[in-house]
Amino acid sequence: MTGGFNAWKAAGYEMYAGQAGKMIAYAPKPRPGDIGIDAFKQLVASTPADTLILDVRNQDEANAGMLKGAKLIPDEELVARMGELPKDKRIVTHCATGVRAE
Repeated sequence: MTGGFNAWKAAGYEMYAGQAGKMIAYAPKPRPGDIGIDAFKQLVASTPADTLILDVRNQDEANAGMLKGAKLIPDEELVARMGELPKDKRIVTHCATGVRAE
């Protein structure tokens, strides 16, 4: 939620004070085609003409800053906007944590 806990409280939403639930740790499982952070940094630095960096973060996140040359299509809009993606380029997706870019 934009605004965090204080915004939630100010909006009058229900709150619960008690024992926290079980934390689930995200563990990425690399798949064919995945690239590591070092390879991604090289890609961003070189910006090859045959590659599009697709930013799938939301607009609020992108307002804080974007990679030069990246195209923003928030993940929740991606299916409807697939026609905007070039068919002749390698597409490398990125987000804040890697979860949405999978």
